[in-house]
Amino acid sequence: MIEIHQVTRRFPQQRRPVLDEVGLKLDRGSFAFLTGASGAGKSTLLRLLYGADSPDDGHITIAGHNLRPQDARALAMVRRRVAVIFQDFRLLKTRTALENVRVVLELRGVDRRLAHRRAMEALDDVGIGSLAKRRVPQLSGGEQQRVAIARALVGDPQVLLCDEPTGNLDEALSLQVLGLIDLASSRGATVLVATHDSEILRRFPHPTYHLEAGKLERRSG
Repeated sequence: MIEIHQVTRRFPQQRRPVLDEVGLKLDRGSFAFLTGASGAGKSTLLRLLYGADSPDDGHITIAGHNLRPQDARALAMVRRRVAVIFQDFRLLKTRTALENVRVVLELRGVDRRLAHRRAMEALDDVGIGSLAKRRVPQLSGGEQQRVAIARALVGDPQVLLCDEPTGNLDEALSLQVLGLIDLASSRGATVLVATHDSEILRRFPHPTYHLEAGKLERRSG
């Protein structure tokens, strides 16, 4: 489902590549963690996987599609299959929690009533169904994080990319959220979670890949 072939990404003013001939293959329904120090390239790798950036060398295949930003059609097809939980949430600030989640389904042509019901179920799953009608500025950072997670999960994505999805959550809620992400994997989604949370790594013994000095190596699992 995800194949990364000898990918290198360089940035100006940096002596060595942030990603240096990185390779990774994740099959359908697999779940893996991505670790590394701040600045190691975790977010850069995720950006490459959802087409927000492109490698300098190598190539990436998602669900059988070669991910090339210049190929608008292939990129659109990949993005229909990929959901992302961003570190900075990227919610629509003028809309309610419910509207932020529901819009994913509406853009796919799902009937409005069904979209409403599924969006409410997704918010209930992350524990904030009672806040469905609040607009984003009325929500705390942790509540916004949960809206972002509900939005990512509501469309049953084939690929789920998560950039520090529990960064603003306490331990109990972090474990609940990772349980939901784990469930998405058991339903067939291929999941890659960038995290530095050692408790999550201990509780969910999935394969872990570590980024350091531009290189990616498997650590456990």
